[in-house]
Amino acid sequence: MKSFNVAFSGACHSGKTTTIDKLKEIFKDDAVVLGELVRDTNIVSIDDIRKDPERHFSFEKEVIQKKIDGEDSLRNVEDKICLIDRCLTDSLHYLLDFTKPEELGEESRQGFNLFVGRVSGITRKHLEDFYDVVLLCQPTPPNGMVDKFRPRSLTSEDQRKEYNRIIEVTKSFISEDPEWEGRYKFNRLSVIGNNLVSDFANMIQNKLIQSKYPFKSYADYKNSIEEKFFVPNNIIMNRYGAIEYRGQNIKTINFSALLYTDNKPAADEIINTVKNLILDERYSDSKCYPTGLWKQNNVMLVGEAPGEYGRGLKSDFLKPAFIFTRTSWILRLAISRAMRGYDPPYITNLLKYARPHNTVVSSDFDKCRDIFKREVELMKPSKIIALGNNVSGYLKMLNIDHIKMLHPAALLYSGGSLKEYIDKFEMVIKQ
Repeated sequence: MKSFNVAFSGACHSGKTTTIDKLKEIFKDDAVVLGELVRDTNIVSIDDIRKDPERHFSFEKEVIQKKIDGEDSLRNVEDKICLIDRCLTDSLHYLLDFTKPEELGEESRQGFNLFVGRVSGITRKHLEDFYDVVLLCQPTPPNGMVDKFRPRSLTSEDQRKEYNRIIEVTKSFISEDPEWEGRYKFNRLSVIGNNLVSDFANMIQNKLIQSKYPFKSYADYKNSIEEKFFVPNNIIMNRYGAIEYRGQNIKTINFSALLYTDNKPAADEIINTVKNLILDERYSDSKCYPTGLWKQNNVMLVGEAPGEYGRGLKSDFLKPAFIFTRTSWILRLAISRAMRGYDPPYITNLLKYARPHNTVVSSDFDKCRDIFKREVELMKPSKIIALGNNVSGYLKMLNIDHIKMLHPAALLYSGGSLKEYIDKFEMVIKQ
């Protein structure tokens, strides 16, 4: 099997290297890392190099050539996940935005134009046939963090400009293709917003689950697969899967870790209430936000709790209510097949956080009860589907009408039929 090549793109201090390191720890020998090659160079500081146009051009030329050679060497790698620190479009951004051709000598200026032309052609080729997905990582506040490869005076505004410029450079390559949205956005490349997160997760699922880890029954779906597939997806989603508000014409919404809405004030009320929950520091990083489509009279799916997997990497990050686990894989498949022609559902949990080891106590329900009741009051769902006996029992206590569905985890424990589960789900949606 051809290697699966993931490039992490974005501004300085956006967690690319940290995330790659964490993924490498999980994938172990299944992953190959191509690091940020600029860090292999012997420099005093990037600020000093940028003061001299000739020196900066020479420096960027050396780094870019090493990156091209490194990526070309990965073309011979098979049956691995290749985690690549920065895309070639990042390299072009640094070359174009920090090298002023008019300040170069005539010979260097000619060399600059030729080099840009050559690298542009190689970048286009790598976007077309090398990168399987590009994760454009949004920047985080620099908080005074400085090293010799970052500007000394790096500000949040500098990061935002750099982030936007990298988007512009990337789009300059793919927007010339009239079919770029169909060919790249949902299948290969995402460069805008957080669709990149679900793209990455879906493509890993297709590559690994279907080819490398085939299984005969759900009972055979062992923990090793969860560790090597679902945990990395949740690291990506919870680090970069910020809540995003859009229209509802998003094809991948069923598989997204995002919340889509046509009523931002109502959705904001729920999100902010969850953010303001005061929790024990042991599980303050497990707060979850609803996912799917917030829309009045929509279908509402209700789970019990977000589960222990997929905690945020920092306590101020929310996690999606609908994370990638073995059970949610079953549910995602059921949603995508049973709800064709319908709006994607709104997915939430009774509990808005997860205690360690999935422990649930009655006080958790008391703490979250009013938030859930407010969700129902604001959305006025056309139907509420309770996943499992525990959820159904609690909704009965609240006198909330609902339809009970078997929890997808039951298929893992009993080896039930996926087809029968999807058929049942479809019947519930249509009734």
